[in-house]
Amino acid sequence: MSMSSKILGNFTETSGTICSPFATVLNSRGIFLGGKLVDSIFSVFLAQIILTFSTARIIYFVLRPFRQPKVVCYILAGIVLGPSFLCRNKTFKNTIFPKEELILLNTVATMGAAGYTFIIAVKMDTTIVLRTAKHAWAVGLTSFIVPFIAILFFKNMFKSQNEAGPLIQLGSLFLSSAFSTTYFPIVAHIMEELDLVTTELGRLVMTSAMLVEIFSHLTTVVAIILYNKSYIGSLYMCGIVIVPVLFLFYVLKPAIRWIIKGTPEGKHVREGYVTAVMLGAMFMTLASDYAWGIFLPGAFLMGTIIPDGPPLGSILVEKYEMVIMEVFLPFFFLQVGFQTDISSLQNLRIVLITVLFLGLAYFAKIIGAMVASVYLDIRIENAFLIGIILNFRGVFDLNVYQTLLNSKAVDQECYTVLVLFSVFFISFFTPFISIFYKPQARLTNPNPKIKYLRTLQSMPQNAELHVLTCIYNDQNVHGIINLFKAFNPNSYSPLRVDVIHAIELVGRNTPSLDPYNIYSNKVRNSTSQQIFRAFYNFSKHSNGLVAINPFRMVAPYKSMDNIICNLAEDRQVPFIVVPFHRDSLLSSFCCRLQATAPCTIGILLQKGLNPRKNFLDDQVFNRIGVLFIGGADDREALSLAIRISRNHSATVSLLRVNQANNDKNTSILEKNLDDLMIKEFMGRNSNNPSMKYREVVANNSLEMVDVLRSMEGDNDLIMVGKNPTKTQFEKEMVEWIEYPELGTIGDMFASWNDRTYILNTSVLVMQHCKVSTSFVIDMYKTSNSKSDPSQDIV
Repeated sequence: MSMSSKILGNFTETSGTICSPFATVLNSRGIFLGGKLVDSIFSVFLAQIILTFSTARIIYFVLRPFRQPKVVCYILAGIVLGPSFLCRNKTFKNTIFPKEELILLNTVATMGAAGYTFIIAVKMDTTIVLRTAKHAWAVGLTSFIVPFIAILFFKNMFKSQNEAGPLIQLGSLFLSSAFSTTYFPIVAHIMEELDLVTTELGRLVMTSAMLVEIFSHLTTVVAIILYNKSYIGSLYMCGIVIVPVLFLFYVLKPAIRWIIKGTPEGKHVREGYVTAVMLGAMFMTLASDYAWGIFLPGAFLMGTIIPDGPPLGSILVEKYEMVIMEVFLPFFFLQVGFQTDISSLQNLRIVLITVLFLGLAYFAKIIGAMVASVYLDIRIENAFLIGIILNFRGVFDLNVYQTLLNSKAVDQECYTVLVLFSVFFISFFTPFISIFYKPQARLTNPNPKIKYLRTLQSMPQNAELHVLTCIYNDQNVHGIINLFKAFNPNSYSPLRVDVIHAIELVGRNTPSLDPYNIYSNKVRNSTSQQIFRAFYNFSKHSNGLVAINPFRMVAPYKSMDNIICNLAEDRQVPFIVVPFHRDSLLSSFCCRLQATAPCTIGILLQKGLNPRKNFLDDQVFNRIGVLFIGGADDREALSLAIRISRNHSATVSLLRVNQANNDKNTSILEKNLDDLMIKEFMGRNSNNPSMKYREVVANNSLEMVDVLRSMEGDNDLIMVGKNPTKTQFEKEMVEWIEYPELGTIGDMFASWNDRTYILNTSVLVMQHCKVSTSFVIDMYKTSNSKSDPSQDIV
């Protein structure tokens, strides 16, 4: 019998101390129930909890400045407490970690690993993952095949040498498959910790990891069949693999669907059903351990059949994720470290060969991922990061190492090298990724045909205006539509709007952005349906001058801006409009969007919205006021006002605010650009009787407040720049800003809109996209060379 068959056989016969605690507790229950041994075991267990968590917290506190993940700290805590250090003292070991009283610790560790796997699978939407990244197939395939072949080649070099170590002597297919696999739950959890779930990098590596895992499982099934020479043996092994899966999909999955179908829309699943689902997960864990010799696949498969999100997936995550991740899972990593014994590293030759093998496997995966990535025109630095992330090890891999150790397939020395190499890799490259990867940077090389810097000033006035808007709830709809009506869509300058309904990611870890079809969607009377119908009605009554492209986005608010910026860049959108919201998460989202967007950003503070009463104003913005102090943001507001001023039913009033000593704070270039923009506005509206222009002087904050108060009652909409030219007013008020995304003037309007005062006008806060000084100079030179003010500023 080959070594691979022996290992696979050992998997089905025993799993050592990993899952055996379940059986041990059950078999021993009659022995220590009601006896003093119960107090002894739980007293020791309590001491173990206090000591292990205290040690882990101390290590985490020390390594936190170095951006080390918690998994590294927990494993290091286990190593410190284990036979490598403290447990070398027999008195300490026999008192705190006696071998016969590790039952509860091992059981909790097993439950932590199984619960973690189950929760990650529940939060996963495989259909979304498989369609989010078009490059993932090539990356996933090469990152699996290249290390697979490299490992086979390396093993054949030592085929006749028994001194190469136990790891190299394992079955070829098993060895190659085990060390070429990247597990999706591990990558998804790492991306979630690094806040990279919604980035292009995060979506690509998660999809690639899922494909690699599929390839690995297929290879494992083939290995099981090939290593059984008889047909009966092959059929028996196939039955062991397939029967639990068939039971899962044809018995448990219909039961899950029945539970969901019986839950009224908007209601929570009954507590009894939630508990039954968790018991089902534990049952599949035990069945997987019995049939396959490893318990994690059962928990993972159970999680995949539960739809992510409400009603069932979200309630499972809400109730169990925190306790599993923060209480149970750390015990698994502590156990991994506790089983590591640095003193076992005695044979230098075997240690070096094992390290060389692991280095080759990791390096081959990086090369495989980079080759495919570079071929797909992904930036070389991003290609390297993809290879690094696909090499990360976690619960699944560490569980395989434990199973090899407990089944005597590898010895203590080899296991220690495997764990230490994984810890070193994670501890070194996790901060490396967080330091060098910039989420706002595109994954692929820039397309020279696409203009990446887009502003309203760079868009011709007599051309289609492409706008992207993000809607949080139905209260935002009418204000945004009223704003779009004021944009004056006409045959010379039609309006195209990409509407995104942003939904916070709850009960899942897979973000999504999908086109939405209100006619074919099966969900009736949903919020998305109502929002998009309102925009479709707006388009329908525009006589073909407004085109609507609806999207439904599900993502965490803390990283939602990545998806929006990528979409705006792909569709070459020059203007993004989002509604203002007082919620801290949405406020932070707007700030990040302003910092990373490749175009102009507008934030709409709607009329009459205050914390006490939310009502919507259906009145069209016919009276438009523009407050112009100076600067790039104010010029964007004035550029939009030029487009609106062609609407004969709208009155546009331009108020320019001057300051006595403003020349000292403003560069000559900025002053010339401001004057040029004013000149263009006046030239385009020289024959427009609805246009009004006046100048005022405001030297301090009190005078500026009077100016703002005077504008409020005379306009339906006031457009202001977020960061105008430095003025005395801004210097005096900057410390009092409550909403930084609105700037000093926008924040002033928002502060008036409180419980005692309802804002009588809507406010649009404009921010020019972040540009370099060279671009501003080029824009100025191009604009200044034009003699006709009716020409477009580029």
